[in-house]
Amino acid sequence: METVTVSYSTEKGKERREEVPVDASVVDFVGLEIVTIDLAPLAQFENLHTLDLRENSLKTLDLRPLQGCSGLEDILLSENKLETLDLEPLEGCSSLQYLDLEMNKLSELKLDPLAKCPRLHTLELDGNLMTEIDLEPLRGHNSLHRLTLGKQLQRIDLKPLQHCPGLEELDIRGNQLSGLVLPRFPHLMRLYLSGNKLSTIALDQMQYSPHIKLIDLRGNQLKEVDLTPLKGCPNLRGLYLSGNELQKINLHPLANCPNLRTLDLLGTKADHIDLEPLRRTRRLRRLFIGGLSMHTIDLSPLRSCTRLERLYLRKALKEVDLSQLEKCTRLEELDLRFNQLQEVDISVVFNLPDLKSLKLDEDVTLTALQRLKDKALPEALKEHQKHIKWH
Repeated sequence: METVTVSYSTEKGKERREEVPVDASVVDFVGLEIVTIDLAPLAQFENLHTLDLRENSLKTLDLRPLQGCSGLEDILLSENKLETLDLEPLEGCSSLQYLDLEMNKLSELKLDPLAKCPRLHTLELDGNLMTEIDLEPLRGHNSLHRLTLGKQLQRIDLKPLQHCPGLEELDIRGNQLSGLVLPRFPHLMRLYLSGNKLSTIALDQMQYSPHIKLIDLRGNQLKEVDLTPLKGCPNLRGLYLSGNELQKINLHPLANCPNLRTLDLLGTKADHIDLEPLRRTRRLRRLFIGGLSMHTIDLSPLRSCTRLERLYLRKALKEVDLSQLEKCTRLEELDLRFNQLQEVDISVVFNLPDLKSLKLDEDVTLTALQRLKDKALPEALKEHQKHIKWH
């Protein structure tokens, strides 16, 4: 078998050599503490489709030898220490589909060469130090399905991406964005914007994203968000709004989202949340609610949510009627911690066969109907048995 010698140096100053078959389709140098590596021997690897250099200590890398690798599909360089990288040699990689540069130290990166990579499917750039990046070279990329960006971005123009008809996932979480304009994404399925500094967000263009399944806005500084455009998102499965400063929230547009599985509203400052629209979200499985000013909440709309598995009701509640959960027979976890509850009737728990976890503050008095005393104690009540008062 014909081989070539690939030389590299490690963090400990050692020089290494490895023999690689010339007909190799995958070249794997993962986790070898590589500081520098000479890729020149790979120049004529006609069968090479994956170059994997993840989890090393590369600060820079000369990609020019890859110009002759016409079949190269995947270049994986995540979790290195790359500070600079010239992508120009990739203009000749017409088969390139996956470029992974996550978790490096790139402060700038010119994407222009990628304009000549028509098959590019996934571009991962999150975890770098760029404060801005020009996405114009990606305009018209029909094959681009997934794009991740971050972690220091302060501004970004997403408009070029509206001309990427195949874009399904856009991940910009964990940046420093205080403002963002969302263009129209006709095929977008997952949108991650959590962990930024957004004080406002206009979801208007989401009405033109009928395939959207997940919208994550957690951990921003939103005081209000208009969900009206979500009426045009019948396939929405997850909406995450926790960790914001929402003063009010209108859930009525969600009545048009029959496939909703998860609704996360923890940490809002709203004094009232109307759950009535959830009567029509019959596939809801996870509902997380918490507000600093919300002293009571009507759970009766949840009688229609018979597939509900996890329910969190946290912060400031002074009373709660759990009897409305009697139809939620698939409920597995009920969390009522961090409230101001003094007494809770937990009789309904005897009708919830799948409930494994009931979390309460220690000073809450539990009551239950006397007629239930002779029934087998549900799993979720065993740790609370001594604190139940029968009436």
